[in-house]
Amino acid sequence: MKINNTQLATFPNIDYSFWFENYSWENFSSMNGMITTMKNKKFISEDINQNNITDNIKTRIESYIIDKSDEILFEIFKLIQTWGGKSSGKYTLKITNEWENIIENDFFKSNKEKYKEFVRLILEDKPIDSFNWMTNKREVFDKIEKKNLGINIKGLSYSFVPKHICFWSGKGERKEGLPILDDVIAKIVYKVDEAKKVDYETFINDIKQYALSKNLTPSQIEMALFTFAGNYWDTQKTATIEQKVNPKIKDKDLNEVREIIKSYQTNVKSKISKQKKSNKIPTINNHIYLRKGDFIKTKDGVIFIKRIVAVKIRFMDSKNSLKLNGDLFFKFNGDSDLIKIAE
Repeated sequence: MKINNTQLATFPNIDYSFWFENYSWENFSSMNGMITTMKNKKFISEDINQNNITDNIKTRIESYIIDKSDEILFEIFKLIQTWGGKSSGKYTLKITNEWENIIENDFFKSNKEKYKEFVRLILEDKPIDSFNWMTNKREVFDKIEKKNLGINIKGLSYSFVPKHICFWSGKGERKEGLPILDDVIAKIVYKVDEAKKVDYETFINDIKQYALSKNLTPSQIEMALFTFAGNYWDTQKTATIEQKVNPKIKDKDLNEVREIIKSYQTNVKSKISKQKKSNKIPTINNHIYLRKGDFIKTKDGVIFIKRIVAVKIRFMDSKNSLKLNGDLFFKFNGDSDLIKIAE
């Protein structure tokens, strides 16, 4: 299936049963470092370690399904974030610290309430809805209540939401839950550099269909892919020419490693080349939707975009800038008509 109308899923021709049997998340993740951090902050029990964290998540989810305890829900959130490793470390700490803080003008008054609704959707067998709900970054206001219906938990990333869906959809059982979409899968299967460039529902449909052809479950396919990738690359280097010097398992499916590197590099370089040649940035309907506070328009009609936003859209003149209320703004050197105010 296509993503963003351009990209097809291409599953490598590897020995999925072999790689699944060799799966070990603990060996390929930064989980240990995150466990230490969470223990130091007194956010998780001293008894938690890489060997029992998955079982602890399962046990707590089974308990929550029975009695719907807010305390258990919080423990589950922290454990899944810890299990996911340090890539979201600072956000995990922030969300945890602010778990019950009141959020003004939000329909859901706290991160706790947002997560509770997210879980409810998954347990009602609506995982796609739960994903779309939690990754919705827009501020949508209820005209009657005048409350913000934008329900995402700030800092809960596109790559981490599927980890939560995986555990909850499997009722605590990692291998029975929906597969996890992250940057590793995005690079190997879709030849794009990050998970957020892949439509989650498309990914679920693609991997379900492929799993049937291999007589495996979707999660087994995903876990096999992760093991295969982790054997040959460090996570941040996946699909690049910078392979591990001494992989634990040598030469197994090595031809597919070469094919992945070739196709990924070709695809990424092609997109970079097209971006350099184009005067337009890849946005919806060729427009850039910004909030009022994210840009400034001078009397001469020159537009300056807040640094954090300008970096994301990669369409700026960093040599021409101005400062306002402590924020740095870069000159926008594209067509000013492309700028639209986000509703």
